[in-house]
Amino acid sequence: MGKNESLKPKGKGEKALHRLIAINSEIKALKDKLDRAAKNLISIIEDKESLKGFSVTSVLFSKSKKQRNMLNVLPKRIEFDFNNLRFYIDFVLTSLEKDDHTDIKGSIIYGTNRTLCFSDCLFPEKNDSKKCENCERIVRCDRFEDKPLIQFSVNQNGMIKSNGDLNDEWWIEEKKDLLDLHLRALGLIWKRALDWTSENILP
Repeated sequence: MGKNESLKPKGKGEKALHRLIAINSEIKALKDKLDRAAKNLISIIEDKESLKGFSVTSVLFSKSKKQRNMLNVLPKRIEFDFNNLRFYIDFVLTSLEKDDHTDIKGSIIYGTNRTLCFSDCLFPEKNDSKKCENCERIVRCDRFEDKPLIQFSVNQNGMIKSNGDLNDEWWIEEKKDLLDLHLRALGLIWKRALDWTSENILP
């Protein structure tokens, strides 16, 4: 074969290439939907009018660069405080084997986190040697550990389905749907979050 002759897959290799191209298109479509969901959810968390008349608090405290999954094209984690508890929303992709091909789904995961140490650092100065000595056991840079509490699946058309706990469907493009999902999810998981965050300090 000459140096300038290009390699072209044939047979099963060609079929695999077409499937990989299709997967890439699926990922792009799901990324666009999850981007839209993240944008709308941030808007909902920041919108005080959506909670007007209720004695609940919802504060977006971090538009961080945190990301637990390795697909860095997906939206970054949203972190917020709701009724004085810390919550996060992660966006990931999952796969489901279906007959002879892999079906790609998006996921929106609500969870909470708790401190691995005290809520306020006892040695806040960066150069304090005691801090390093006392925090050696802290394995994560923000000193928190996560607890995923509820998951929603997202398809390429923008339909969101609950994973059993909330038997319903929503549409990403409809902001009122996302508000409904957001409040119902928090209503369902708030007690679980409280119990888990207190678990490591109760006898």
